[in-house]
Amino acid sequence: MNLRLSFNDLVNEAVNLEFQDYEKFVKQVSLLRSKKQIAGKQTKESALLEKINNGFPLEKWTKMQELDDKLEASCIDEEEMKLLTVLTDEYEQFTVQRLSWIKKLALLRNVSIEKIMAELGMTNGKA
Repeated sequence: MNLRLSFNDLVNEAVNLEFQDYEKFVKQVSLLRSKKQIAGKQTKESALLEKINNGFPLEKWTKMQELDDKLEASCIDEEEMKLLTVLTDEYEQFTVQRLSWIKKLALLRNVSIEKIMAELGMTNGKA
């Protein structure tokens, strides 16, 4: 049987409880509410950590490094230069998005961005 009380009915029933039962009720509701909030927070943290840890796609990173080496050796053609520019822009956008996720995680945990980056092993500006 699923009994569903309105908010006002619930408040009225709570007011009519004996003092000790009321105290137990309040503690139980607070405990259940806290558990629900913690579970929601953990779900958000997990989703953010997954995004942060996925990283820039390896095939794009490898190609970008290859083209960067060609640029340094002054043997890059025009098409390769265009591709390097596109990949560099994508990497920059990814880095900005990743920093945004790190910021959200820091806010969720109520710690500094630097602390999150240190926890994730992202030191020396290697976001």
